[in-house]
Amino acid sequence: MQRPKYLTEDNSTLKNSMRLSRHNLKNGISHLL
Repeated sequence: MQRPKYLTEDNSTLKNSMRLSRHNLKNGISHLL
């Protein structure tokens, strides 16, 4: 069964934003310390 294109795109976008927020969180914490 093929997954709809928008689903996979949304999923990758979600993963990217999660990775970005985690990266920003690390930077913010190290900046505060």
